[in-house]
Amino acid sequence: MTRSSVLVIGGFVVASFAFASAVAAQGPTDHQWSHGTTLSASAGAAMAPSADTRATLGGGFSWEINHRFSVEGAGNWLVPRSDDHGFAADLTALFNLTRPTRVVPYVGGGVGLYIASFDTANGPLPAFYQKRLSQDSPVTHRTFTDPTFVITGGIDILAKTHLSIRPNVSAKLVTDGSSTYWVTIAQVNVAYHFELHETVR
Repeated sequence: MTRSSVLVIGGFVVASFAFASAVAAQGPTDHQWSHGTTLSASAGAAMAPSADTRATLGGGFSWEINHRFSVEGAGNWLVPRSDDHGFAADLTALFNLTRPTRVVPYVGGGVGLYIASFDTANGPLPAFYQKRLSQDSPVTHRTFTDPTFVITGGIDILAKTHLSIRPNVSAKLVTDGSSTYWVTIAQVNVAYHFELHETVR
């Protein structure tokens, strides 16, 4: 991971915790919990070895099983650059680290797929992909689809009854046999809760 990538992630994490602390300081409010579904949209940045940092856009659904546990399906599109494209699809289990309050930290893990497309005429690819190319192939546009293992963490900040803001960082271990490749995405989700989250004082 490059120095600039580390600085981006570090700044993102510091800003997230600073914002969460400010919200939490507004008062020790609790919230009722009920089963429900959320719909979210996200924006952020993706970082990977031997690749430029680029913007991401995404969306997803989550299903709240109980007040501690939810399941989320999400997709993230890496903004194309020089005919290079990326897409990550994940299914993760999320665990809240505290009881339901206005600010709830969470961690999670899961599996997914990572799809990367390259135009080899634009230059050498990251080593993870370069070694998989046939040296005598006339095809310049190549697409790779690989399984991933995902770990994630973030903060769920309940802004309004139906609306929450969720800054998070996820690390995706892209695998091909014994070879691995890390893709890290730092982003902010805005989630709409279809069920009510009423304040209890």
